[in-house]
Amino acid sequence: MDIAGKKVGIRVSSHFHDIEPDAAESLCYFAEMLDQVDDEDGEQLKALLRLIMEDESDDDSLDMYTEGELYTGDGKTEIRYREPDVESMGETVTSVSFDDGDRELVTITRGGDVYTALVLEEGVRHTCAYNTGSLPLLIYTTARRIENTVGEDGGVLDMIYTVETGMSPPQFNRITMNVTLTPQDAAEV
Repeated sequence: MDIAGKKVGIRVSSHFHDIEPDAAESLCYFAEMLDQVDDEDGEQLKALLRLIMEDESDDDSLDMYTEGELYTGDGKTEIRYREPDVESMGETVTSVSFDDGDRELVTITRGGDVYTALVLEEGVRHTCAYNTGSLPLLIYTTARRIENTVGEDGGVLDMIYTVETGMSPPQFNRITMNVTLTPQDAAEV
């Protein structure tokens, strides 16, 4: 693992939706699972549902930009950054890590004022911890799709997964993380 790491810009888009059979967001979630559909009707359905997904009326969306570090080496990659929303997250550091040989198994941890430990793996249900300081919860995650091109020069991590708590309706989340080298580190590549 590079000890110093590289400075990176990180753009994160996150969209949570309740899983309701009649909800447009749920249809979009299932359409994302149909990426292997190549026929014309399937492509038209996916295009229509992507338009629905781009609707900005979703209350559980987050789009943010922050700076952090990218560590690579010894077959492992880690993206680390401070949560920019100090008002709701306090002093919290988020780490996203994976083994380069198994890019479809991603661990997301938060430490500091907010604690979270999520394991996302395609097709596997994991028990995870989520604690915002007021109420610790056990949650269950199942990744439905993970596309991961993040390497020593940055890249994109796109994940769709479900979250179950037992206290509320199941939700699905889509997180897209774009990682780009800062100009100084990009010049050194």
